[in-house]
Order: sequence, then structure tokens, then C-alpha cells
Amino acid sequence: MIRLVREKDPVNALGVGHTFIEDTEYSKTGDMVDIIIFHDYLETRSRVEATCKRAIELSKKYGKPVINNETGCLCRSNPYEVAIQMANKYKIGYYLFELMIPPE
Repeated sequence: MIRLVREKDPVNALGVGHTFIEDTEYSKTGDMVDIIIFHDYLETRSRVEATCKRAIELSKKYGKPVINNETGCLCRSNPYEVAIQMANKYKIGYYLFELMIPPE
């Protein structure tokens, strides 16, 4: 699909929002994308930090920027302050996920 999307739109940056950073390696998409994208909803500070470290390793390996485009969710796992702190520490772009039910 990446090749097809690139063929149809050769201008815009392309990435795949992997559920885990390791999916970049398992799926072999690191060479095909313009930006490495992953989600992070891990439960502990040490696991969140390990994911950030691995993201930086893959960024260097493939020579591509990295972004965590889905993170922070109090009701599931990592609190916002941990997600933001780790992203800032490792200089990883992020997009906070907001899981809530709005009032009607």
C-alpha cells in the first residue's frame, strides 16, 4: 500500500502509524516512509522511556524524523505528564490522544 500511496501522491510526507515502535522493523516500512510514526500506551515510565529510546535508534538507523502520534490516556495507561516528559526528554514530536465522552 505504501508504494501505491506514494505513486498516487508523490508530494506529501508518508508514514505508517504503527501500534508499537517495533512494528517499524517487523513490517519493514522504515525504508519506505518519510517519517517514522508510532503509538504509545504503555503502562510504566520505564516502558514508555524504552520506547522513546528505541524510536530514536530507529530514527538514526533510517535517517528519518519520528513522531508519537497517539499517546497519553489516563483511563488506559500512561498519564499525560509521563508521555510529555519522555517526548520532551528525547525530542520526539507527539500528539496527545483525548479519550473522553463529551457532554451532550
